[in-house]
Amino acid sequence: MNNLRIALGLFALLIFSGIGAAQSNLGSVDEADDPTIGGSRSAISVEVYSTPDNASEVDAVMFTYNVYNLGTSKLCSITINNSLHGVDPLEPFELESGENATLTAEYDITSEDREFSFLLNDVSATGHSCEDGSATTTAVAGCAVLLS
Repeated sequence: MNNLRIALGLFALLIFSGIGAAQSNLGSVDEADDPTIGGSRSAISVEVYSTPDNASEVDAVMFTYNVYNLGTSKLCSITINNSLHGVDPLEPFELESGENATLTAEYDITSEDREFSFLLNDVSATGHSCEDGSATTTAVAGCAVLLS
């Protein structure tokens, strides 16, 4: 039974991570001409990685976020949201066109988390217009951490 649990966990890691164990795939970029986003000349991308990628013997995981402004406009009040509740919150930040930022946040693994073979964290990064504060672009990525 334990081997089946581990096999299913590894399978899920490969599906959700896109690249391999505990690595994220580059999130999809919603371009500025998408009418559901609001339209400007800005686009954003986000990558998320965990350290360690195998957390079977540790009590906390550090998530590293690489955020890129791929557009031609400055982005203000960029926010990072995690699907895991309890990840240390990050302060909103700004990026000029072509800039990138690397941020980190810690997550304490709970006993409830340990009931599963892996931990999933879906992340979104949203950039806002510096002129009116409206959300102009969003990107998503995911990260899986092996727990057993």
